[in-house]
Amino acid sequence: MGRAFARRFARSGAKVAVLGRGLDDLRQTAIDLVTQGAAAALMIPCDVTNRDQVARATARIEEELGPIDVWIDAAEPEDDSARRRALSIGAAIGAAALVAVGIILIAPRVKARFF
Repeated sequence: MGRAFARRFARSGAKVAVLGRGLDDLRQTAIDLVTQGAAAALMIPCDVTNRDQVARATARIEEELGPIDVWIDAAEPEDDSARRRALSIGAAIGAAALVAVGIILIAPRVKARFF
């Protein structure tokens, strides 16, 4: 999922940083992003579950590419982590918000059609 977002931003000419543990995958992704049209593609080997490594990566991104406008975290959280629980809670809240928005947007149409 992260690569799909990165490719979309690359096609718009954005500067993109990719973080991950697999150096070969990072290298290939960076090449792909430049080919797709990224103004710059910065690859940073990083364990995104390690706060210190993420802090160093963030500083490097801002130093080399400028301010970060969008951060997409597509890493799979560990099974028993606070991050996984936070993502689960966020997904539940997001789903409830989407349902609420759907009800607000669709209810008048349903009412007009059936009542």
